[in-house]
Amino acid sequence: MDQKIYSGNGSYENILGILKKLGTKRLLLVCGNSFDKQEISKEIMNLPVEIIKFSRITPNPKYEEVCEGLKVFKKNNCDTILAIGGGSYLDVAKCIKLFCRMPDSKNYIKEEKVDTGVPIIAVPTTAGTGSESTQHSVIYYNGVKQSISHLSIIPEYVVLEPSLLKTLPKLQRKCSMLDALCHAVESYWAVKANDESKFYARQAIQMVLQYKDAYLTNTNKGNAKMLAAANFAGKAISITATTAGHAMSYKLTSLYDIPHGYACALCLTEVWSYLNEHIDNCIHPNGEVYLVKTLEEIAELFGAGKDINKAAEVFAKMVRELNLLEVRTNSMDEINVLTKSVNPERLSNFPITMTPDAIEQLYIKLIYRGKQDES
Repeated sequence: MDQKIYSGNGSYENILGILKKLGTKRLLLVCGNSFDKQEISKEIMNLPVEIIKFSRITPNPKYEEVCEGLKVFKKNNCDTILAIGGGSYLDVAKCIKLFCRMPDSKNYIKEEKVDTGVPIIAVPTTAGTGSESTQHSVIYYNGVKQSISHLSIIPEYVVLEPSLLKTLPKLQRKCSMLDALCHAVESYWAVKANDESKFYARQAIQMVLQYKDAYLTNTNKGNAKMLAAANFAGKAISITATTAGHAMSYKLTSLYDIPHGYACALCLTEVWSYLNEHIDNCIHPNGEVYLVKTLEEIAELFGAGKDINKAAEVFAKMVRELNLLEVRTNSMDEINVLTKSVNPERLSNFPITMTPDAIEQLYIKLIYRGKQDES
């Protein structure tokens, strides 16, 4: 699909022209409660179309919230979706598009997926998920993470407006950046990687590392570059999907209520070291030599020459220096819950074998203090 991307200051002004081109009459606006505080909110609400707002969405959105938005879409006969927000809002908008022509069902997730033809205009307000350019949408059904995938839900239009990141809280700023970087690293070594996905991942890694400080200090250039980096990372995982780091992160987020991007980074610190230490367990169809070369290429992107261990250390140091809160537990029961939560399908995309015992040991290293640490 040819996706049209508008970027830079004032890029949101292109939305009017998009709506005219589409012949939009009734627009479903999927957004958060903070939308009204954004400078562009008045311009959006004054667009010359009927606008129906839907904002009853929580972080890590639930299937029930998608169903509620779907009812609003159908009741008002909407013909276009404008999604403004972080990854959760974009993911809900994409699911509404995918489900809107399905028969009323007890579970839309199980229905056959087809292109409904409803156009989506995606305007991310965080620089992390890259959801504006992926064929994937993450929602939770009965507390279990579901990855909804279909090529047709890649938004037709994307607006990368850096001014929308100005009010981003520091914690969210840090965690969303980590999400983008984890996407790019995991995509680069994924079994499903190809030349195109590696190009996108390479661009993302270079931009995150180059503009990290400018982004964290909330400069316009830093915000613009991080939006672009997240978009590149999104394009990469749209081709490859993620791997072990992300697979381990989801339950970590839902169990301890920590931001997704930080959970991914915590898991990736351990997963990366494990990968470097167990290359002889390679299951990549291109073989061990190819895997080593891939890891060396990532190391070069991180300024570590071809030292694959140093690259992992550079990443871990970067995560530590963001001074985010530790996640700890003394409960082996929770470790068991985490271990059982990991999706085996994502592990098949990881270039080496990972057993449940290995995953358990990584979780123990990551968050388990043990009785000896209790006071």
